[in-house]
Amino acid sequence: MHELQGNGYYPLTRRHVDAYIPAAPGSYTLSVRLASGAHYTFHNGETANLQASLQMVLRGEDADFPYAIREYVERFQCYLTFFVFPSQEHAVEIEKMLLQTSDPIARLRVIRSN
Repeated sequence: MHELQGNGYYPLTRRHVDAYIPAAPGSYTLSVRLASGAHYTFHNGETANLQASLQMVLRGEDADFPYAIREYVERFQCYLTFFVFPSQEHAVEIEKMLLQTSDPIARLRVIRSN
C-alpha cells in the first residue's frame, strides 16, 4: 500500500518550478482554475525528474507534449500539483492509483448545455 502526500497547487512558472519542485521521480498534473475556484486538470504526466520535465514544458521543448496542451500552457495561467515517488520502481503502481483517485471535476462531461 502506498501513501502519497499531495503538495497543493503551484502556479506553473519558472520561479515556482525552480523553488518548489524537486529533481526527483514523480507524477504531476497541470490544471487551470475555473470561475468556481475548482481546478480542471487537463494533463497528467509521470517523469524520472519532475523539475527538469516541468522546465522543458515551460520552455516548449518537450517534443512529445501534444500541441493542445502546449496551447493551454501558453494561453492560460496554469497550475501544477505533484507527487514524489519513493522510487522509480513504484511508478506504475502509483500511476494507477492516481488515475483512479484524481479530481472528479476532470472527468465531468457536458450532456446538455443551455
